[in-house]
Amino acid sequence: MKTPRARLNARYEDAKKRREQAEETVRRLSKQRLAELMKLPDRRRFEQLNNPDLTKPDRTKLQQSIAASLQHGKLDFFKSRGSLQWRGMSRWLRYRGTTAIVVVVVLVPLCALTAMAWRNTPEMVTVPNALTLDWKLPSGVLQRTTLHVGDRLALFRQSGTSALARRWIEKTGYATSPVDLDPKPQ
Repeated sequence: MKTPRARLNARYEDAKKRREQAEETVRRLSKQRLAELMKLPDRRRFEQLNNPDLTKPDRTKLQQSIAASLQHGKLDFFKSRGSLQWRGMSRWLRYRGTTAIVVVVVLVPLCALTAMAWRNTPEMVTVPNALTLDWKLPSGVLQRTTLHVGDRLALFRQSGTSALARRWIEKTGYATSPVDLDPKPQ
């Protein structure tokens, strides 16, 4: 005859086997249910995210499949041949339209300001030979000045061979002088 302890151990082992079988059955049924759900469209799969028939790992796989289907490439509305897919573009704009508008609103003025700054930034050159220039002061008066070899000059190129030199005069403003970049040989 079995002792009470042996009977208790036997019942414990039996319960442990039944629990393992039940867990295996739940995993198998969950995998089957996941396989069925994966065949459904995205919307129906999304509705089944809290399905009690799914185990946690299978629920995670379902979430990942939905997330992967919602991931759109940044420019996936362009085909490889370069033509536009209107359906893909409308989907891209639906999910990223607000972001695109914000980017445009920020980038357009930023690019315009950068281009304006670039255009208004002079090129600093070192004078290779002595150069005499007639400067027009902000007051309209002309002033003749000779620049020596090694002096620096701020030039705004206007065309291929002409430029406008500019220099700052304290408490007066910028003085300007036209400069010929391709001097004729004497």
